[in-house]
Amino acid sequence: MLALRARYPRVVEEEFSFAGALAFYACSSHKGADMLSEIGTPESQIERVTEHTSLVTLGIGGNDLGFIPVLRTCIVRMPLLENGVCAAQEEDIAGRMDRFEETLTEILSEIRDRAPNARILVLGYPRLFPEDPPSMYYTLTTDDQAWLNSVGERFNERIRDVAYEVDGRVYGGRDVGSVEYVNVFSSLNGFEVSAEDAWLNGIVLGQLGEGIRVDRASFHPTAQGQLSIAERVRLQIEEGPERALYVARETLDNVNEDLLATELGGPLDRPDASASPEDGESVGEAEARVEE
Repeated sequence: MLALRARYPRVVEEEFSFAGALAFYACSSHKGADMLSEIGTPESQIERVTEHTSLVTLGIGGNDLGFIPVLRTCIVRMPLLENGVCAAQEEDIAGRMDRFEETLTEILSEIRDRAPNARILVLGYPRLFPEDPPSMYYTLTTDDQAWLNSVGERFNERIRDVAYEVDGRVYGGRDVGSVEYVNVFSSLNGFEVSAEDAWLNGIVLGQLGEGIRVDRASFHPTAQGQLSIAERVRLQIEEGPERALYVARETLDNVNEDLLATELGGPLDRPDASASPEDGESVGEAEARVEE
């Protein structure tokens, strides 16, 4: 993710009052399996989530889907004519979506094990191209763009269904916390990648001498795009899930600033609890952000 001050977790942090602070842990190249395999190591993002975490926002899946390789296949082709090579990836993509459902279910389970009272907000992905593409974008035909939009929409539906299924078990068991899906598919509406004032970075090609390469910086939201996504997250936090929310009374009664300070950074990387905010990292246990 781009290192912008306007990245949406920090925007959301400024909108709400938390007893602790924001903990932002992101890795642009991670897949879901990496998050799981790193559990128990200092590199683990999931281990940063602790008992008194109250809010987790989770954005993951694009690397599992293989977005950049899929896009590269669509763009880097010869001849540069409509030949179906883009949509020919359909079967492989469907298989990746199937596997990711299992991975996401396990990730959510691991987070809930560590922060049972937390609200876990799982974000989908924004639409990249206009709903009705008007013309070609680089070598992508209007059919290619419509197909890529449909892939994103179907992937979001898979993410949503997993979140609903896990939350259904939470609520059905009258358990604490929640798992909520945040729909950001239309958050860039009118400002997709082909717009004159796009809220999304366009295609970033590799350096000269590297051959034709689609860089990972492609199709990441700009600062304005992050603000639009932040608004969707803010609304979800305010409106909540379409059900009652529960939190353990014992957890609320026992929490205090000293206790939160001991959990800063998670169990594998705790700073000195006596350090001042100027001396330590501005991270805490009221909100944790885990992202690919």
